[in-house]
Amino acid sequence: MNGKQELLRDIPRVDELAEHNALETLSRHEALRAVRSVLEALRGDILAGKTAALPDTDALAARALSRAERDSRPGLRRVVNLTGVILHTNLGRAPL
Repeated sequence: MNGKQELLRDIPRVDELAEHNALETLSRHEALRAVRSVLEALRGDILAGKTAALPDTDALAARALSRAERDSRPGLRRVVNLTGVILHTNLGRAPL
């Protein structure tokens, strides 16, 4: 059998990895989403030939925890700057 196929077959199941002790601080939904994302990236690396050996479950759980923490951080958002001058009189402007 092909080495890539063997690696793909040996990838741990999503629910087993989501129950790892390192992920106990996350909700079930967060853990599943992070684990799925990590395993999808791992599958892509195996198929692309970037990974020759499967990481252990502790390393995969640590990657999932890191991914969940990164995803929970607030990102950039579009805002409308409304701090300009809103009132104009003949005597001057009144900033808000």
